[in-house]
Amino acid sequence: MVDTFSLLGYPRHFVCSDNGSEFKNEILENLFNAMGIDKRYTTPYHPSANEAAERYVQSAKKILAKFLEGATEDWHHYIPSVQLMINNKISTRLQTTPFSLMFARNINDFIEYRDDAGELKKKEYMPHDELLKRIDYMSQVVFPAIQDRTDLYTKRQKEKADSKNRQSTFPEGSYVMVRDREQYNSLSPVYKGPYRVVRQVQGGAYILRDVDETLMSRNYSPEELKLISQDEIIPKDELYEIEAIINHRGEPGNREYLVRWKTYSKDDDSWLTAEAFTDPELINIYWRKLGKSINQNGEVVKKKNNEAEKNKKQKLPSDYAPNIPNEDYNKVKKALIEK
Repeated sequence: MVDTFSLLGYPRHFVCSDNGSEFKNEILENLFNAMGIDKRYTTPYHPSANEAAERYVQSAKKILAKFLEGATEDWHHYIPSVQLMINNKISTRLQTTPFSLMFARNINDFIEYRDDAGELKKKEYMPHDELLKRIDYMSQVVFPAIQDRTDLYTKRQKEKADSKNRQSTFPEGSYVMVRDREQYNSLSPVYKGPYRVVRQVQGGAYILRDVDETLMSRNYSPEELKLISQDEIIPKDELYEIEAIINHRGEPGNREYLVRWKTYSKDDDSWLTAEAFTDPELINIYWRKLGKSINQNGEVVKKKNNEAEKNKKQKLPSDYAPNIPNEDYNKVKKALIEK
């Protein structure tokens, strides 16, 4: 990154990237602090927040896939070629190539630059004064025109996207559920919560608080949220934190769980139905600890020991031993080794 900045110049205000560990780490944080540059990150699971970069990443992957033809381990050999192809492709947004905008000239064609005698063909190079005029023309005319066109293109793209995708808005103070990106299995709840909306940030994502009024560690895109009935929210003073589920009783559809409350003794243990839990994942954790799970009918079934089944089916070396007395088998084996 320092090499790139040294070649192209350092940013004036900030650098924006996704939340990958290659960008979000202590080394880069210290580096940007030393350079006096603000480091910003896009909202997780919200690629449209960094649309231009994500679009070029997508293009690079498609070109790489065509080159590789399945040999994915060789991808790094093709990066320079892919970069050259993208830089020399006319952009719909810019109506020109990135290379020509960067260097104020067209890229050299892959043609023969020597004559029949093997000598380099003569070329008239641009005088110094003409070069300065071109640089001035680029900064005074071309770049402002490109900026105007980019703004117009972005506006039209936004209008087109908005006409197809009606994005929900969530008022401040309303309650929402958040899509669970780390579901244990396909039967686990799709959403978790509830959370209270604090406000919407400039990029369109939302800042949330949980039922304990703790500020969530990251922002959430509108696609991850679902508005819920505000009448179903339990007042904070009526909520208690569960330390663990310690037992259960009842049949499927009418089951209760004995819970131990945090900071309370066993004398205060209570039997609760599944609907009383604000986080159903606690019930899943309880059954996993027992080595069991709940099927689609709500019945408790014991989990299969996949490792035991695998070992049961796997043949041991003794399974292949010949069916003869051990003494005779050892004599034959010794004779073969000596031979």
